[in-house]
Formats: sequence, structure tokens, C-alpha cells
Amino acid sequence: MMKPGRLLAGILFLVVILSMSAHNASGHGVGFETLPPKMMGDRKVTMEIASNVDNATNRRQVTFSMFDANTGITIRDVVYHVKTIKNNGVVFEGDYPTGNGALIFDLIPTEQDAVTSEEKNKAGFFDALIGTQKNTVEAQGKIFSLGGLYKFSIDVLSAEGYSAKTHPPVHFDAGISFPEVVVYQINDKYFGKQQLKVVTYYDLLDRVTYDPKTKTIAFSMPFEWSVSNIDQTSVIHEEVFIPKTFGSLQVSEYSASVNGILVSNQTITVDDFSKDVRTVHILLYNAELLRLNGMQGEKPDTIDFELFPKSDDFLLSATTENVQYKITLTANPEQISQAMTSKFISKYTMSFCREGPSQCRMIFPSRLTARRFSKPAEPVLILGTIGTKFQFQYQMMRLATSRSSLKTWAETSLREPKSQLR
Repeated sequence: MMKPGRLLAGILFLVVILSMSAHNASGHGVGFETLPPKMMGDRKVTMEIASNVDNATNRRQVTFSMFDANTGITIRDVVYHVKTIKNNGVVFEGDYPTGNGALIFDLIPTEQDAVTSEEKNKAGFFDALIGTQKNTVEAQGKIFSLGGLYKFSIDVLSAEGYSAKTHPPVHFDAGISFPEVVVYQINDKYFGKQQLKVVTYYDLLDRVTYDPKTKTIAFSMPFEWSVSNIDQTSVIHEEVFIPKTFGSLQVSEYSASVNGILVSNQTITVDDFSKDVRTVHILLYNAELLRLNGMQGEKPDTIDFELFPKSDDFLLSATTENVQYKITLTANPEQISQAMTSKFISKYTMSFCREGPSQCRMIFPSRLTARRFSKPAEPVLILGTIGTKFQFQYQMMRLATSRSSLKTWAETSLREPKSQLR
């Protein structure tokens, strides 16, 4: 059973991520898009495109619907012509009539290279009678096993008395993204076998690499650097998962660049709530993409990311099991060498706090030795979110093993804190 503290932390972190994603969450790069309104005869209409994934089968579903921009009422009896575009090529297209105005694409991954599509009216007698039948197109092919960005070119051929034969055509361009995961294995000189993972919420990654000399994680994906495309791109969200046993990348701050240009600091957030993995989020919103676009001369057709330590300081970060306290560990000097005795500074802060600083009383390990950690020894005061620092010395006999020991100590030093808020 999940402990209440961890559940609370998970919920709070989810709220943070959702609040970041909810900021103008319509446009290329997300799983839901509301398109700018267009005139259809004398009516202003817009379209919504939504998506979901069946994780058990990896089937992807995309739903199209058009509605009156002034009243919000769904437009019925629509005939769409839709081109589905992936990797700059049309995968399939066709004319699709809908009774209730909603059109559903089921994208089904198979082993066959050729793409087939078939219209299916999924409705019973009463569904058809009251107009709630599902107008579905089932498309099958190997290409649908891929995540990333799917683009749709949509023409409205007719709807509720409107006809493209007698009126100016109504055209929409849409893009929906499905998450894609890439794993990169490393055999590090000091920390052994490590696994980096990158999750992209925009388009497919072309490559993932790691340079041990510069401690840089690099990855790339296709991107159209045009103002019109950026205007329809709400956010590009990338997640980099770094094992906490990978000491070279456990630092206090990270920097990132796009096509060689440093991104703003606020685009990078770090999640340390996981026991085993640190997650670094890179969130490029529309304004940041426009800034980066303006700083580039000749525009490439890719977006090239690099993530690297902002400084070389030694850092571990952990939270207690009840998620009430966070512990960070830095070193002096910052560069740690094998068989070297270094001075470490541990900082304890409260993860969640009332307004203003508050105090709590707890037990912590008073010192560490090269062979073993002392048992909890004395009570100390932790000053809310401002934190309280302690110093000790420790000899790193073997970097990977010693770092693992320090990590274990950090996670368990306040495992059962006897605390009392004042």
C-alpha cells in the first residue's frame, strides 16, 4: 500500500506538472488542440482535435469535431476531407461523411508496411436513429507504432447547408503529439552501467547521445522553424530521466541549449521525488520558441537539445519516506576524487511548509565515518524551507560505492523523524 506521504507528494507534483501543461494547452505538441476559428459562409466555426492511447495495445485514437465558435453547438452532417501526415508524408486520406459531426480515427499498429484504411459506422439501431453513431476510420500499418507528431490537413466539403462547391473552402491544419520513449545505455568509467531515458511529447527523436567529457546529453528531433508553425505550438515538453546512481550528472543545476542557444533558466525544472531517478523537465513554451527562432540565422529543419551541468558541484538529493523533509548534499572542493577526504555539507529543509519559516525537531546522524554511518545521536532544529546545514568529512574509497552509501544515508537519516512542529 502506498504511504500517505508519498501519495500526497505524487498528487502535488502532478498538480504542478498539470498547471504547467494547462498554460495555453491547445496547439501542436500536445494531445489536444483547439484550432483558430474560420468563417464558413456567414458562421464562425472552429475545430477541436483530441487524442488518447490504449497502453495495452498501443492503439492511438484521434477525434475531430467542429462547432459554432459563438454558440458552442456542434456542427452536424459534416463531410471532411482529411490527409494524415507523418514524417512529412501523407499516410492516408479520404472523404469522410459524419452524421453527428464527430469523426474518429483509430490508428492501429501492425507488422505490415502498407497502410490500409476502412470506414466503420459503429452504431446500433437506436444510435443511428437519434444521430449518436460513431463515424470511425480504422487505419492499420507499421507506421502507427510510432509516437511523436501527427499532422492533419482538413478541408470541410459540406456541413448544414454549406458546400465548398458554392462557398470559399474552409481549411484547418492540426497537429497532435503522442509520447515516445528512447533509452540510451552507458558504461561509465566511474559509475558503471547506467541507463538514460528521454521521453518526448512532441516528435520522434533522431538520436540520443552522451559525452562523458562534457557530461552532455544530446538529442534531436524534426521541427519546422516557421512563425506560423510556432504560433500553433503551445509547448515542446521533453523529460530526461537520470539515475541517482549516476554521480556525474547529480548536480545542483542544469543548463540546456537548443541549436547552440542557451534556453532561459525557467524552462528547466527538476523533480527529485522519485527514490531512484531524477527527472529533468525541459518546457519550451511559445514565447521561448519565438525567442530562439529570432536568434537563429539560417533556420535548420531540426531542434537539437543539449542538457549539461551548470556547474561541476557534487550533489545528492533525497526525500524522507513521509516526504516531509528534503536533504541535499554538496562537497568542498566541488571536484571529488577517489581516495580523497572531502568536506560535505548536508542541508535539511521542509518539503512543504506553512506561510513563513517554521521549525521542527528531529533526530539526525551526527557524523559519518569511512566505514559506517553513526546511529542517530542528537536532536537538531530544522528551519522550515530556509533549511539547516551540517558539515562532516568522508573519504571516497570507491566513487560509485561511496556515492551509493551516501545516497542510502541521505534517504534514511530522517526515515523515522521524531518531529514536532512549533
